[in-house]
Amino acid sequence: MIQLPENHLIGELYNISRKEVLDSPVLMEKLLRDLAEMIGEEILAIHVHEFEPYGVSAFLLLKEGYVALHTWPEHIYAAANVVNYSDEKWCWDTFNKLASLLSPSSQTAIIVKTGI
Repeated sequence: MIQLPENHLIGELYNISRKEVLDSPVLMEKLLRDLAEMIGEEILAIHVHEFEPYGVSAFLLLKEGYVALHTWPEHIYAAANVVNYSDEKWCWDTFNKLASLLSPSSQTAIIVKTGI
């Protein structure tokens, strides 16, 4: 098995207080820009896709990794993927800052180390 230096955090955020963000591409893009600023990262790319009748998927590409966020406004829920190429702590810090921006009543997350 080849050990790749990638850390993949898979997180869930429940009963999100800022529920207006979960169904708005404009607000979601702003949230991702705010997150990048909070963690001191340069944005390489952002893409937000709006689903019908509701929900968005969003992707934030950074030099150190990326954040993907998928929302289900009807359940006031979001799933997050936070990936870093070398630093597990970066994943946890980024996820916790994302959670602070969304204000869920609860959250869970695990780290998966990739390998082939």
